[in-house]
Amino acid sequence: FYSVVIWLLWPAWVIADAPTAPAEPGKKTPSEVAKDTAHKAPSPKEETKDQQPKVATLPGGEAAPAKKTEPSERSATGEATVGPMTIDLVLKGVFEAEVASEIVLRPRTWKTFEVRKAVPPGMAVRKHDVLVEFDTREIDEAIKELRTNQRLSELALKQAEENLRALEATTPLDLEAANRARRIAEEDYQLFIKVNRPMAEKNAEFLLRSAEDRLRYEKEELAQLEKMYKADDLTEETEEIVLKRQRDAVRRAEFQVEQARAARDQTLKVTLPREAEMVKQATLRQEVAAAKARAVLPVALAQQRLELEKLKHERAKSQEKLEKLLADRATMTIRAPIDGVVYYGQCVRGKWTGADSAAKSLRPGGTVSANEVFMTVVQPRPLAVRATVSEKQLRFVKPG
Repeated sequence: FYSVVIWLLWPAWVIADAPTAPAEPGKKTPSEVAKDTAHKAPSPKEETKDQQPKVATLPGGEAAPAKKTEPSERSATGEATVGPMTIDLVLKGVFEAEVASEIVLRPRTWKTFEVRKAVPPGMAVRKHDVLVEFDTREIDEAIKELRTNQRLSELALKQAEENLRALEATTPLDLEAANRARRIAEEDYQLFIKVNRPMAEKNAEFLLRSAEDRLRYEKEELAQLEKMYKADDLTEETEEIVLKRQRDAVRRAEFQVEQARAARDQTLKVTLPREAEMVKQATLRQEVAAAKARAVLPVALAQQRLELEKLKHERAKSQEKLEKLLADRATMTIRAPIDGVVYYGQCVRGKWTGADSAAKSLRPGGTVSANEVFMTVVQPRPLAVRATVSEKQLRFVKPG
């Protein structure tokens, strides 16, 4: 610390009283004379008007030139004088470098800064000299992984774009197909109700009647053969064969009638009702499918578009993160911004703080915290002095 003495001139009135002596009867004391003189002192305007020296009278009546009264002589008579007053203002101050650059890490995303090596304090460096090197293995691995993820995201983005184009092309076709299927199902149902079912019922009845007619024909033919052959007393062998075949035909016709009746009953009671139910269900399903297609397909298309936007947003975020990591990677080697001398810590109003903690952090294997000044590069010249002036002394200080 150095002392700085500030000299200032300040105007002041100095009033001096003469020594007090015993007063004689009828005479005024020197203090009273001084008071009267002060009261009778001419104003500045009067002094300006009267510039001629006063004349004193000597014994014998001769006039003598008046002597110009000096301030000290006037003080002896008790008059107020104007003169310089010295005020000494003593302050404590410290020297500061006018040019200094603080070294601080301001990463955008990375959090770990492990020191590999750092210049010692007090070392003189040139601009762009390496001050601190950090371990970059973890951040290099993170950058590599992020770049790989970016390539994968680009492929996923291209695939999503292709899917969107295909979906935009097929959605109208799918909607049309769903509506067409519903329309066909409704047409099939109406065709079944109006045409197919009545025809199936009629066909079943017709097959049964045909079987019954055939049975009747076979029975009639058998009756005629028996009647014809009965007239003879002796039945020939050929006639017996004919009768046997006709009886077999009758049995077959009877079975066909029974089979046709069963088929008719099954058609009317089972097959047609089931088919009607199936056709109706198919129609309802197609209506539901068409409604679902009208509701879902546009939503799926919109969802695919949102997925594409999401992939684009994620890719942009990934690119931004990569840029931040690359920027942080560039700060892993700190270089001197100016020529100067390296000091650990931070200079605050001429006092160094954080030097011990910075020394621990800057040793190999130590960790430097972000957004904290841990090193300062100082130029030895020029210097300035910083001092603190109290509020009551501020009126004695001015620029220059």
